[in-house]
Amino acid sequence: MSAPTLTKVADSEVVMGNKRTVQYTYTGNAAYTAGGDVPSVPLRNIAGVVCIGQNTASFGYEFFWNFQTGKLQIQVSSTGVEFSGNASTFQFVLLFISGDN
Repeated sequence: MSAPTLTKVADSEVVMGNKRTVQYTYTGNAAYTAGGDVPSVPLRNIAGVVCIGQNTASFGYEFFWNFQTGKLQIQVSSTGVEFSGNASTFQFVLLFISGDN
């Protein structure tokens, strides 16, 4: 099973006060992990993640940060039920908000 990839968007890092924001593009994998994925980004103290864009293959799905588990999760927009299956065609642009400064 291959893991999803997170690729940093060039020139996207911004520091505002004690918060750092960085954009990453999430590309899914063939077997989405139930419960979500731990992000493999070089940030500590992730305060939140906001989805700021997605490709057409992922329309109808939402991407969110589960702060209780520290994982990125996908859910079906119309039902709120966690996605299950092949997410290899999904891409989401995510804005990570971190206390790293």
